[in-house]
Amino acid sequence: MKARTAVLMFTVVTGAGGLSAGVEVARAQCKPLCERQCDVAHDMCKGQADLQQAITRSQCQLNERMARLTCNEMLAGDLSACAPSCGAAQKQCEHDAKAKRDQCFKMAHEIRDTCTKALKDPHEQTKHACDATRDACHKMCK
Repeated sequence: MKARTAVLMFTVVTGAGGLSAGVEVARAQCKPLCERQCDVAHDMCKGQADLQQAITRSQCQLNERMARLTCNEMLAGDLSACAPSCGAAQKQCEHDAKAKRDQCFKMAHEIRDTCTKALKDPHEQTKHACDATRDACHKMCK
């Protein structure tokens, strides 16, 4: 029964403070294993940060594509409105419609740029936090 209690206590401690408990066990075994565990945890942390940034960046790009689709739908409507015109008036109408669509494209692209630039600082902060956690972990291995 004492063995079960010890295993249960270790499981609870590991669940609550997984990295600390894992480091304690690894430290008791050997320093290189402890440091490898720190490095693996660091790689996982950075990998998750990169994945989150990629997901959000993809959403920014998807939003731009949806906006560009709306721009093209607007162009189709505007060109339909040009149909009754003839000659120079029709050409000017088509030119204006295309210019309006190009401006719409530009705005969609600028919104995407703003969206993706906003991701840079939080991503860098997360990566620095991963580095700091790894460094603290390595200190615990000594």
